[in-house]
Amino acid sequence: MVGNIVIFIPFGAYLSLFKNNKRVITNLLFVFIVSLFIEIIQGLLGIGASDIDDIILNCLGGLVGILGYKFLLFILRDEKKVRDAITILSAIGLPVLLYYLFVVRMSF
Repeated sequence: MVGNIVIFIPFGAYLSLFKNNKRVITNLLFVFIVSLFIEIIQGLLGIGASDIDDIILNCLGGLVGILGYKFLLFILRDEKKVRDAITILSAIGLPVLLYYLFVVRMSF
């Protein structure tokens, strides 16, 4: 469950960063459509398990990323500084987070 949320957090942040339309609902709708497309492909190809819970969790992760972007923009007040902060977080924080998720998953 945590993996679905964590994987879509960067997607929501990058979507807000690179799209001209910064509205939360528009970006969340795009995250929903991408998640739905992934689940349909999984169902058609028989790869993994296609489930509505995955769509909900993916959208939740995307929303966390979108709101994280908005929070950084509120704190830093400059789009270039937000871009730099997201780049640093991606280069350092994301690999560490994914490593810990992998270690936790392997320990079970």
